[in-house]
Amino acid sequence: MDPERHNNRVLQVETRSEIRQGEYRKEIGVFGATFFGASAILGSAILFIPVTVLSAAGPEGIVAWVIGAVMMLVIGLIYTELGTIMPRTGGVGTYPQVSNGPLTGIFNGWGAFLGYVLAPVSEVVAMVEYLSFFFPVLYNLKTSQLTIYGELLTILIVFLFFLGNYFGVRYLNQANSFLTWLKLLSLAFIGVFFLALYFHPSNFTALPGGFAPYGGSGLLFAVATTVYAYAGFRQPVDYAEEVKDHKRTIPIAISLSIIVSFILYTLLSVDFIGSVNWSYLGISPGDWASLSSLTFPLPAMAFGVGLAVMAYFIFFTSIHSSASSSLIYSGGAARVLANISENRYLPPFFARLGKRGVPYYSVIAVLLISAFYTFLVPVFISVALVFVDASLVSYGPAAVSLMVFRRHVKAPGDSFRLPAAQVLAPIGFVVGSYLLYWTGFKYLIIAIPSVLVGALLFIYHARKTKVDAEDIRGGIWYPVYLAAILALSYFLSISPGPSNLGGIDVVPFPYNIIVFTAVVLVFYAVGVISGNAYMAKKGIRAEGPPST
Repeated sequence: MDPERHNNRVLQVETRSEIRQGEYRKEIGVFGATFFGASAILGSAILFIPVTVLSAAGPEGIVAWVIGAVMMLVIGLIYTELGTIMPRTGGVGTYPQVSNGPLTGIFNGWGAFLGYVLAPVSEVVAMVEYLSFFFPVLYNLKTSQLTIYGELLTILIVFLFFLGNYFGVRYLNQANSFLTWLKLLSLAFIGVFFLALYFHPSNFTALPGGFAPYGGSGLLFAVATTVYAYAGFRQPVDYAEEVKDHKRTIPIAISLSIIVSFILYTLLSVDFIGSVNWSYLGISPGDWASLSSLTFPLPAMAFGVGLAVMAYFIFFTSIHSSASSSLIYSGGAARVLANISENRYLPPFFARLGKRGVPYYSVIAVLLISAFYTFLVPVFISVALVFVDASLVSYGPAAVSLMVFRRHVKAPGDSFRLPAAQVLAPIGFVVGSYLLYWTGFKYLIIAIPSVLVGALLFIYHARKTKVDAEDIRGGIWYPVYLAAILALSYFLSISPGPSNLGGIDVVPFPYNIIVFTAVVLVFYAVGVISGNAYMAKKGIRAEGPPST
């Protein structure tokens, strides 16, 4: 039976079309979808992430960019298969709901929404901080806070992004395409400029410590940093029903967005290694770890070689990079909220589409939430990134849904299929779990309970639909898994040495890796077994993509 018809029959509720009272418009082509992913990946962090990786591993950080890209590409291809056989705009919570029931679905959807709705605020605040380099009135250096003018500008920018989403995905796509072309060309120009004129290859090996000054532990830290940098790749799937020819477009868009981002991130890291002026920075040559203290390392690279104009250009690039990222995340947040509503966790009006194919009520809700948290700056910004981490809970379970669908959903012959899924799916689940673990207990103690608050929405769902024991059994493994991640982050070491991420480090490095990987693989197996049992007992089996 088609999963969509099954849910409607059992729950005795409206179909998605009845809830939406409209349809999403297919306005996004291959380039547009690729730029959605690239915009989300290459956001405000572009100003410092390429150097943060080097501060962890030295020149060996270049290898970390390769490893991180491969790791995230595995998760990206898992989402590619899900997005091509079951395209759902904002549907990060739909896949686990179909495979493992509503309990898993709401925690995934709610976690993604928390991260998505607060990411634009963080990006805009960063954007205004970068602008303060040119307009000091926006930021108070003594208090490290935005001034009243900075806060007002932040709210104005948030409102402009609201308009970009309100008037339809066609205009959103056009605006983002312009900003992303500008971003990619600017970053490529910066990279090639320093590589051609100021590059010193000897910096890779001649400095104290050589190519790998911090060894394997440094490389591990650097890899952890790179995987976070790639985390925005999922946007083409989040807009899946608005993508033209999704079976062709989504695989290309996700792959290209990760590859293009890998090239640019790596190029900027290589530039810094070859062009850094240690004396200008006041850092001993080869003391890579001290680079982490730099506020704006890439502009400092330009100032160090006497190019103030290029430093200003790098600031300008960071500003419009933040703008496009915030624009896309704002739209993604509205679509995830609409999908949560479609899945009967919120009142149906959040899912209703206007004449332009936009979930207007959800777009307005995102604006109001963003404006509210902007007023809480700077109190909010200190914990904003913690809530953004909540979206990381939704990466690993996609692998479970994939393997359950392989048994119960017959995909069309022309849809993308992940090769060697029996091997790559558990790897993807482990990678997604490490995304959470590397965040550290200090932040997970806030992020994971915030996700588990989604249980309140499950109660609403249960009151509106017929939830039975199978719905609980199919998904109970997931909140237990999140609790286990929290416990592991407390008891296991995150790093070879002392860290400020909380926890008591009972199990030291590298044994923590063995223990953590073994535990999460057990949860992966339980998730797949539970999902197969859930879909079998519910009688869910599709002979093609679910109906719309």
